[in-house]
Amino acid sequence: MDTLLNIKAFLTTARVGSFSAAARELGVAPSVIVKRINRLEDQMRAQLFVRSTRKLSLTETGERYFPRYQTIVGDVEDAINGAASA
Repeated sequence: MDTLLNIKAFLTTARVGSFSAAARELGVAPSVIVKRINRLEDQMRAQLFVRSTRKLSLTETGERYFPRYQTIVGDVEDAINGAASA
């Protein structure tokens, strides 16, 4: 389940464009978002974001996995909601 939280942190950060905005949206501290993304990057052995003091952008790998992870999270949420309504 931690991996799913890490993926959601990645997706939210990529969509809103900053760790702070993602943290506000998910109701956690920015440091939690950074840790979750770092763990996901460690698992993948790939960097997902180019980080600078003024800008946060997706790497080529991040761009490639963004739509795949959206699909995965959507499928998991659909499965959970389907089970809950059954």
